[in-house]
Amino acid sequence: MEIGNVYGPHRSEAKMEVWISLRDLVYSHYDEPICLMGDFNCVCSREDKENCVYNQRDINRFNAFLRECNLIESSDTHRGFTWFGPGNKKSKLDRDFVNDLWLIGRNWLAKKWNRRSSDHCPISIFQQPQDWGPKPFRGFNVWLKNANLKQLMFNEISALRAKGELNWFGILRGVKAKAKEWSSSSFNELNSNIMKLENIIKRIDEGEVPRNDFEDTRSQLMQQYRIRTEILRQKSRIQWDLEGDSNTRFFHQSIQKRRAQNSFRGVYLNSEWVQDSGRVKEAFYNYFRDVFSESHGELLF
Repeated sequence: MEIGNVYGPHRSEAKMEVWISLRDLVYSHYDEPICLMGDFNCVCSREDKENCVYNQRDINRFNAFLRECNLIESSDTHRGFTWFGPGNKKSKLDRDFVNDLWLIGRNWLAKKWNRRSSDHCPISIFQQPQDWGPKPFRGFNVWLKNANLKQLMFNEISALRAKGELNWFGILRGVKAKAKEWSSSSFNELNSNIMKLENIIKRIDEGEVPRNDFEDTRSQLMQQYRIRTEILRQKSRIQWDLEGDSNTRFFHQSIQKRRAQNSFRGVYLNSEWVQDSGRVKEAFYNYFRDVFSESHGELLF
């Protein structure tokens, strides 16, 4: 894990030298989680400055550096200005950028603090366990192409009704459990199956396995490839026609980027920023309890 504290120079050419040095640093640690934070003295767009002069060439160079290094901004530091100067000048200079490996399996949080007497808002990172309760169950479109699933769901619903379960919430809980069990047995071994089939084809090419098994093995392998690709495509929510091939690293980066940007860190309660999961869940519960307990008169459906 690499954490870098950055202070960007003011001159354009000096900025470029820093971006090149940081790029070389990121490239040399490509297989490690990376976090770069500090005062970059540069912005990503015109909207990141207010009542200030901006340099479009510096903006383009900075964005090019971020793209080359596959760095994205933390969801907690990209909102609001971080530098305040005379004449009501405002700018987003202090930021936090991370790579895709930093986002995997970590609960690192970045926080922008009030500037108080300084002209900059300090940024800190810290690790905090979060428990938002059970995660929602999500299915994949590729499941619907499996003929066994529909029959499995039909049998499970019939079995639950035969046991006297008439409440739809109870039926959905049972179906969810059965679908998770089926998914685990059907798809969790996907990569393992692909490796086995690839190995069989390799052995066929080397003459260790009869050639007449090639077409059947190749057909199975292509099917496994399609399943894996469709799962990655749905997770990343990217239009397949625009991208063209199954660049799995690209899709994994897109998945992690979307998760980071959509991640839920906390809420403002009575003008106080609260990140404690217990208080946040209680606030949401109380809010929706009040909403759904209000009288709305007669509803027509």
